Amino acid sequence: MSSAQVGQLRVNTFTDQLNEANPILTAISDAMTAEGKAKDSAELCRKNGEEEKAKEFDVAAAKCEANKLSGNSDLMVCSKKYNSLMKTIRESQ
Repeated sequence: MSSAQVGQLRVNTFTDQLNEANPILTAISDAMTAEGKAKDSAELCRKNGEEEKAKEFDVAAAKCEANKLSGNSDLMVCSKKYNSLMKTIRESQ
């Protein structure tokens, strides 16, 4: 395989990685934002003496945190996949 072909393969692999990782990163970001809003709402409810409502926001925040952690795991899998592919490309030269 020529240097140009290897270079193009690397670019294509990196592009594929970005395309696969982008929705995962968006989901993580959305989960983080929602988690922060839920925590802020829980704090406000507690300041206003609305403990039951605050607990509902605590539950929502915990779900968002779980979604964030799941996304982080998905991102690690994606990263390992493309690290392996890039290693294979490097070793093929």
